[in-house]
Amino acid sequence: MSVSHATMKTVTYYLKVSSSSSPEFIDITDE
Repeated sequence: MSVSHATMKTVTYYLKVSSSSSPEFIDITDE
């Protein structure tokens, strides 16, 4: 359970950083 929770937090953090650092990449992914 710990691993899953930690992974979820890491993914969420990574997504936040990615969207803040490369909005274009997120836009392409969304499209």
